[in-house]
Amino acid sequence: MNNPTDEAWTEADDIIEEVREIRRKISARFDDDPVKLGEFLMESQKRHGDRLVYPGTRSTGTSTGRDAVRRPTS
Repeated sequence: MNNPTDEAWTEADDIIEEVREIRRKISARFDDDPVKLGEFLMESQKRHGDRLVYPGTRSTGTSTGRDAVRRPTS
């Protein structure tokens, strides 16, 4: 009989490995250079700032089940 705890750990390990693989792909996309990745993220934030979610203000629209909300634009 299989131990449910062992199965849970195996599933968790699979998820962790999947996340690590995605991180490796993202890193490779920027030649494993954290500065290049940071520059890309900052530029994306500028381009898509209206989509970012911040804590502290109420969101309008569909709830995501979280308390985080969109920052009001000025």
